[in-house]
Amino acid sequence: TVLERYADGWHAGATRVELGDPSLTSETGLGLDGFVKYTTDRWQFEASGFYNKISNYVALLTLDNVEAVEIPYRVRADREFPNTVQFFGTDAILMGFEAQFRALITSNLLGSITADYVRGTRDDEVGDPLPFIPPFRTTFGLSYERSNWNVGAYYRLVAAQNRVPDDELSTEGYGVARLEAGYQIRGDNSVHSLNLRVDNLLNANYYDHMSVVRRFKDPVLGPSAPSRFDMPGINFNLMYRYSF
Repeated sequence: TVLERYADGWHAGATRVELGDPSLTSETGLGLDGFVKYTTDRWQFEASGFYNKISNYVALLTLDNVEAVEIPYRVRADREFPNTVQFFGTDAILMGFEAQFRALITSNLLGSITADYVRGTRDDEVGDPLPFIPPFRTTFGLSYERSNWNVGAYYRLVAAQNRVPDDELSTEGYGVARLEAGYQIRGDNSVHSLNLRVDNLLNANYYDHMSVVRRFKDPVLGPSAPSRFDMPGINFNLMYRYSF
């Protein structure tokens, strides 16, 4: 992307300075995917696995703060000294799986379990884990549908992510609950939908490993500065959709 090749300065939204590499070339890969699916009148299971070998995979390296002082930033002098990341290309191997099991508990009540996992490794002399790789995740769900309305409850368990390169901060595991409810009014050629979603129902305090905001070791303002920001607490979303 343009960002990965030509970035050269402060990225306020990510609280970091980003440096691109104009010599980056297109990523090319060879992959193998496998799928399995089994369905009965009451339940369904499906899973997929993948193995991808990628050349010129674009990754991020966090530069040492002391060495990075010599880089001429295009930022205001009164800003805090930010972390600095350098886009670079490397060969990589990505492998993982996704799986889902769904079962009708009653004619209207559906239970589900989903899981996914990704493992990324640099395929070079370094051999480090790739940055920005999500941890193992599992979601348990119950949903009830009847006529024009539906309700659902979901709980996501996310494992700790300790398989990280030296410049990346690990994260602890956590669990997050979600509630959903919806109602539809159907016309001859249109549908009105109203949906309410409550995220982080139990107001859990957790860090998302995929967040780019303050996700690196040794914050430059010292131990009192957060190395990460908490993800949002309990929050509500009300959505209306008109389809025609």
